[in-house]
Amino acid sequence: MSEHLGRKRRLRQRILWVYSLPTLLASILCFIAFVMYLRSFLLESAYTESRKTLVQLTESFEKSINSYVAPFKDFQKKIQVRQPKNSSIRWELLSFPSRKAIIVDTYYGSSDGAYISGKGLKLDPGHAEPRTKAWYLEA
Repeated sequence: MSEHLGRKRRLRQRILWVYSLPTLLASILCFIAFVMYLRSFLLESAYTESRKTLVQLTESFEKSINSYVAPFKDFQKKIQVRQPKNSSIRWELLSFPSRKAIIVDTYYGSSDGAYISGKGLKLDPGHAEPRTKAWYLEA
């Protein structure tokens, strides 16, 4: 009888190893695959949402910047077309910031090296040549 019980026990162990272990391994692999898919899905979703938000912020910022740039472009064209004398250009430069609260000062540098500030500010004595300044070169 003990031999019969021993066989039964070995058969149970064999069945356990043959059926239960592969099922357990398959379950673990399915769980790992699900976690990786879920992680990938969540990261992709977060990336897409972040991208949408960034695009919206960028468009909003560009619209805001363009609302400030447009008056400058109009003012620049006005000054370039009229090429006013030093006395009248100073008045133009001084009056432009008063129309826009965010602007502190406007200035003008001519091709002959003249520099005029709306508020009467002067360039540093060591760097008094406006034609070498970045704002002049970009214009």
